[in-house]
Amino acid sequence: MTATTQLQPRAYTKVLLASDGSPAMEATILVAGLIAERGGAEVQVVTVVEPLPMVTPEANLPVTPELDERRRNTLKERVLEQLAQFAPASKDWPVQQLDGHPDATVVRVARETKADLIVLGLGEHGIGDRWFGGETALRVLNLTNLPVLAVSRGAGALPTGVRVAMERCGW
Repeated sequence: MTATTQLQPRAYTKVLLASDGSPAMEATILVAGLIAERGGAEVQVVTVVEPLPMVTPEANLPVTPELDERRRNTLKERVLEQLAQFAPASKDWPVQQLDGHPDATVVRVARETKADLIVLGLGEHGIGDRWFGGETALRVLNLTNLPVLAVSRGAGALPTGVRVAMERCGW
């Protein structure tokens, strides 16, 4: 069952923008900026450094503290550059970088900061990513009861409608 509804403008007061620094985030940052501009929302940014996969000594892939620090610095620099480029007002947005799994970390930070909207990007994932849980937006939706705005690459305006798909349950 699919329903289409026109959105009524709503002012959000606290928005959590989850950023992974990917090119898909450019539109997401732009949309978060438009939400803040329209309603005066306070935007907080969180970026999550995922744990490196476990490797065996036979793989001969050294994971050093320097490599880990370089990963963190590179991610934070990319996020800050994108914020400055796509949302000039973002200079006032606090940016928090945390370690963990992106989905659970984003939901935890949203809860702790009392956010009333989570904004994140939609990556270009294939069916395999969705099947094996590689789609962060879907995992966030499953973990929270907050509204989630998943922004697709190339979006340049606030949404004017929403499409909802629901599965009928016979319980």
